Amino acid sequence: HICILLNKKKTCSSDPEIAGILTDVTNHIQEKKEHEQLRRQLAEVEKLTIVGQLALAITHEIRNSTEIIHNKLLLLKKDISFLAKSEKAILLITKIENQISQLVLVANDLLRYSKPRDKNKSLININNVIAHTLKMHFDDIERIKFQKDENIPLIKGDAIGLEIVFKNIILNALAASDNKNEIICRSIKLNQGNVKITFQDFGFGISADDLKNVFDPFFTRKYGRRGTGLGLAICKQIIEAHQGSIKIKSTAGKGTLVSILLPYQT
Repeated sequence: HICILLNKKKTCSSDPEIAGILTDVTNHIQEKKEHEQLRRQLAEVEKLTIVGQLALAITHEIRNSTEIIHNKLLLLKKDISFLAKSEKAILLITKIENQISQLVLVANDLLRYSKPRDKNKSLININNVIAHTLKMHFDDIERIKFQKDENIPLIKGDAIGLEIVFKNIILNALAASDNKNEIICRSIKLNQGNVKITFQDFGFGISADDLKNVFDPFFTRKYGRRGTGLGLAICKQIIEAHQGSIKIKSTAGKGTLVSILLPYQT
């Protein structure tokens, strides 16, 4: 601290008195700059860590899939003369196609995660986006029900990006429940300036330990099934790009509720 001393005009004394105190904030400013620099460095480290995880995931998935493709092709070559009428050959081709589809799935998810969509948003009706998602991807699944608020306000958003979100969530709900359980999609206008969209299933649910990690990149519990562990990370990224939020509540054995809030135009 710096003290300012002034002489008070008194006949009885000329001793100086403190009139004010100034604080030297140079060190504080320097510390703030160093803190900001450290924060940026930590952010870079985090990015590098994610890049490393991406590289490992890519290597693992491509290696496994290409090995399976190679092995099936070798078997197919031995059976090529009977290709037109061999059920075994047809089955091998189907397995090869599935593995190629898995590689495409991994590539698409990685592209969406590493290069999030940055398109011009337009005014859209969220009911129309959900209805289009159901029609394009789940038209033959009768147990998916859509309960919509007909007076839903328009939001400013990316319809394709939101369709990716809704498709991912519904696929997760289907994978986590048997063929008898309904999946209920709801839309509703909230008074707080948001549109709320929920997806509820009554399937296997998510354990408390797993629930803490569901939005982490590459986290998955789809053992033996197609999945990259990027689906919910991509969903969170897209929703936050809309200034919205996404939350998941779940109880093991009882089902899962995914809630999305998106601001609407006023």
